[in-house]
Amino acid sequence: MNTPANPGQAAASPPVSPAGSILAVENLSLRFGGIIALNELSFSVRQGIICGLIGPNGAGKTSLFNCVSRLYNPSSGRVLYEGQDITPLKAKDIAPLGIARTFQNLALMRSLSVIENVMLGGHHHGRTGFLKAPFVPVSWRDEERKLEKTADELLERLELDHLRDERVDSLPYPTLKKIELARALACRPRFLMLDEPAGGLSHSEVDELSATLKMLKDEFALTVLLVEHHMGMVMNISDDIIVLDFGNMIAAGSPAEVKSNPRVIEAYLGKSSEGS
Repeated sequence: MNTPANPGQAAASPPVSPAGSILAVENLSLRFGGIIALNELSFSVRQGIICGLIGPNGAGKTSLFNCVSRLYNPSSGRVLYEGQDITPLKAKDIAPLGIARTFQNLALMRSLSVIENVMLGGHHHGRTGFLKAPFVPVSWRDEERKLEKTADELLERLELDHLRDERVDSLPYPTLKKIELARALACRPRFLMLDEPAGGLSHSEVDELSATLKMLKDEFALTVLLVEHHMGMVMNISDDIIVLDFGNMIAAGSPAEVKSNPRVIEAYLGKSSEGS
């Protein structure tokens, strides 16, 4: 039995994640001055599933992503990943743990080629970035060749290999979305956070993306946390869904449970959601 360092002071509780979960959020709050972006959120994400995260603009979805990926420091609470409290870590320490993400606003380097952008996703696995490869020992260049091979395999898997050497600033938006997905996969993640991957896509492209995400989840043994406004996509591919409203969680459960929740129907899905 551990005793507190100071008499009368409770010992800090050790990190404990619910059984079967890969991510656990405990009493997480985020404030910007008087604005509450997240308000004591607590939930867990089961390993090996697609978990949808929905809510209107301003609900706190991207703020939550930024806390998990350590771009933001929460005002209180903590985030556990595979039982480890990652709240004290810096953003650079997240990818090596097996966490990757995409961004609502594309974060590709537009002056680089497709293959170069995808290779950037795996840079933390080696001792140097590919941009420095000509100036490092030959043994280190072997790492870059392995990284390039992985990037080529991902491009082929996502049917982007024909664009390998194209500059990304010459490509259409839906293609850029797939390139950013490939770059995130180059991190070799176990936990993948996708921030509105279907934004700007046509119905047929959304259907194709949905099938691709389900395939990737199984093929790469991923757990996916999906922020998306396309309700049809979320309902079709999610195993669990979490619903936020102004930084508060108002519902969580299976798609059927969330879809039938009166508060969710009124706030997000609309009265006609039963027929969607």
